[in-house]
Amino acid sequence: MTMRGPSHFYKKSARAMQLLMAGAVLLIFLCAAGCGSSGVNITTTTPLSTNLFIYIVGQDSQTIFQFKQDSTNTITTLTGSSASTTLRPAAILVHPSKNFVYVANFGSNNVTKYSRDQTSGLLTPLGSVPPTSVGTGPIALATDSKGQFLYVLNQGSGSISAFSVDTNRGLLTELAGSPFATQPNPTALAVSQSSNLLYVANGTLHSVSAFSIGSDGTLSAVTGSPFDTGAGTNISWVAVDPKGRFVYAADFANSNIVGFSIQSGGALSPLSGSPFPAGGIQPAGLSIDSTGTFLYVANQGSNSVSGLTISSAGALTAIAGSPFPSGGAQTTFVTVDATNKFVYDTNLSSQNIGASSINSTTGALTQLSGSPFPVTVRPSWIAASN
Repeated sequence: MTMRGPSHFYKKSARAMQLLMAGAVLLIFLCAAGCGSSGVNITTTTPLSTNLFIYIVGQDSQTIFQFKQDSTNTITTLTGSSASTTLRPAAILVHPSKNFVYVANFGSNNVTKYSRDQTSGLLTPLGSVPPTSVGTGPIALATDSKGQFLYVLNQGSGSISAFSVDTNRGLLTELAGSPFATQPNPTALAVSQSSNLLYVANGTLHSVSAFSIGSDGTLSAVTGSPFDTGAGTNISWVAVDPKGRFVYAADFANSNIVGFSIQSGGALSPLSGSPFPAGGIQPAGLSIDSTGTFLYVANQGSNSVSGLTISSAGALTAIAGSPFPSGGAQTTFVTVDATNKFVYDTNLSSQNIGASSINSTTGALTQLSGSPFPVTVRPSWIAASN
């Protein structure tokens, strides 16, 4: 499972700092006043066969907001939901087993751990286990597809904390050699689910770092890493094609997407035609559908979501009608749900979430009725699981 983190949401700069994504979401909603009520019902166009549980964190609250989407696509606040984190939660991840949830807390330099009831979806603190210390300013979480290892990107200390996961109890044990050094002030993290590779976006250093993941979970820099994205680039996000063919980096400064092909051993080679136009201003987040066909871009500067098709050679082409309206202002996060039917975008200054359906043939987006949905915090990360 890969999660992506927009870390410049937390950096002192002219633009808003964002966190980045992942997990897959079918619908998102925060109640308008403190989440103490039963929530507001929302209906989408495609019914679910089972309940979906949605978890949201934001910098303005130390609470994990918990919701249920039922088979009629009605969203309600989970009864009894009250899980809390420590300072400034930045990212949330549901373990592949679906039994545990982890939250990276930017302000307290730790990861909080929760057990998850798969029937009710409710989260409870993992017994009396204290938070797990990580590096300074953790901003993103990722795990391998089997959930054996958890990786935490630390922006402040320029490192990756790595842990083995006790899949029976959810406990974390730091790996030998952890934390592993990366470039200063990293901005995002992505793990390839089809190969043992991990990539890090390096912000104003205009590069992407590449690591191979050993059988014991430890990280080793790929030969040639970090890989240059071009002078003057500011890499806000990194995403890996689900088939393990391509890596894409969002260039916030120049409103482009830099594309690479993945070579043997994880090295990166620039794609022909790269960089590609993002289709909007200041791309801040990326998400690729699970088939590797469409790439969506959150454009912070133009409050929109671009849609791009991915060719067999990795080239990006704008979808007809792109860019599409987002839910509001400062669009910093975008994610495709697991069924490839919906795209969701997070809007910081307007404190809402946009929801759109995907045309499965063209990739075009159409906003759902009722979108955008207001939230009570500046949402930074969303995760969902059945």
